Amino acid sequence: MTPRKLIVTLAIPLVLLASSSSLVAEPSKDAALDQEIYALLEAMGSAKIAEQVFDTLAQSFSQINPNIPKSFWAEMKKAIKADELFKLLIPVYRKNLSTEDIKAMLAFYKSPAGQRISKAMPAISQQSMSVGQAWGASVGEKIATEAKKRGYKI
Repeated sequence: MTPRKLIVTLAIPLVLLASSSSLVAEPSKDAALDQEIYALLEAMGSAKIAEQVFDTLAQSFSQINPNIPKSFWAEMKKAIKADELFKLLIPVYRKNLSTEDIKAMLAFYKSPAGQRISKAMPAISQQSMSVGQAWGASVGEKIATEAKKRGYKI
């Protein structure tokens, strides 16, 4: 994956965060369920993963333009709040999971095993992204090679 494609891929969630004032979450009929979903997102370590995405994005942008001072990235990191992302995700969880599912997931993530998984998820996500990028590049090369052999232009 090219650095530009990587930046676009990583920028999408952060652009959503930055523009969240223009996005309106669906009004909830069940504030208690929304609080449970919020707690679930916290328990799952979603804020750490969002922070990791920001750090990767900032690093990529810094490689493209090393003249951007570190103070800029520190300011941007403070301005981007996982809370804004959580508010946008609550309707997604509400739409796709039952109340029982959310409660069961929350109970799991509060358990010792769930807490260990939550703690490990940022590293797993980062390593999985690296593995996935390498795999995707390999698959892309295979497809391009085979398409060329068959006379197709990609």
